[in-house]
Amino acid sequence: MVTRLGAVAVACAAVAAVVVGHSAAAAPVAVDQVAYKPHGHGHGHDHGSSAPPAADAVAAVEPLARDCTGSQLDLHNGFQEAPRCATTAFGEVPAQPNGASLLIVDAPKKVKPGKAFQLKVSTRNLVRDRFLAAAQGGYYLETSLLNGQGLVRGHFHTACQMIGQEAPPPDRQFDTFVATEDGKGGATPDTVTVNIGKGLPTSGEARCVVWAGDGSHRVPMEQFANQIIAVDAVRIQVKDKD
Repeated sequence: MVTRLGAVAVACAAVAAVVVGHSAAAAPVAVDQVAYKPHGHGHGHDHGSSAPPAADAVAAVEPLARDCTGSQLDLHNGFQEAPRCATTAFGEVPAQPNGASLLIVDAPKKVKPGKAFQLKVSTRNLVRDRFLAAAQGGYYLETSLLNGQGLVRGHFHTACQMIGQEAPPPDRQFDTFVATEDGKGGATPDTVTVNIGKGLPTSGEARCVVWAGDGSHRVPMEQFANQIIAVDAVRIQVKDKD
């Protein structure tokens, strides 16, 4: 049994609560109408209508910016430099049935420090044939592309890091990082075994996260805002002794 982050369960429950009473053929409900809004009395949900917004309400949305024309930052150049402003278009969005998804289907509950272990990852609607190396200037460089069947072209990442009792700093130096581009994957789910060859460095609790990427490392886009993006995570105990 794979132990999952509680936030995933909460998110799934929230979506289920919104769509109760709608048939499978109904259009997805505008979940952003019931977005989390903290209140002084401790309740975290807006109890307003969950009905889809009217057409004129959608038309009234005014973005602050849609490109880098007004930005004071240098343009992003495909390398991992920031702060920058990226002009690359988001690109092609798959239809809902073709949205990329993945799941960690097997992982150890505990491992010893420095001992290799494996994760098994199932992907769906992700053609793992496109990976523009970030170190070579391929980061955020290419627009997202679909293949002839309308599926996302890309790859997936796996990273593990030791964690504590608070949100970790945004450090790019994970304890392990693996990118998987094996030329496989498609509409039919398959399973990939990811080797964490060096294991984890010290005793404690670690999280291992797997997320899909398009050719330029962005998480694949979804047709609707209330689709779960292609990411999954597990917690693993790292102990010297059983």
